[in-house]
Amino acid sequence: MPLKERVASAGGQLLGAAFAFIGVMLPKKEGAEETLRMAETLKSRLSECLEKDENGRLKMTITLPDESVLNNMANSLAQILGSSGWKP
Repeated sequence: MPLKERVASAGGQLLGAAFAFIGVMLPKKEGAEETLRMAETLKSRLSECLEKDENGRLKMTITLPDESVLNNMANSLAQILGSSGWKP
């Protein structure tokens, strides 16, 4: 699998894990039915931004406003990886 596809797949897994973590950390509130309705609405709207590939995987493309976002992402990742002792 090409690097671009591996990074995209790993990024999707990371994003999924981040939202799963947030879901676990947030307290369950009364009015769960309202939350379920809102989640379905959000899912429907997000689905409009997705494409399915030939393997059935969902793909979402994001647009960064400018190169500074890429620089910030790279710097943040470098700090995280540098503190872990990772070497390129």
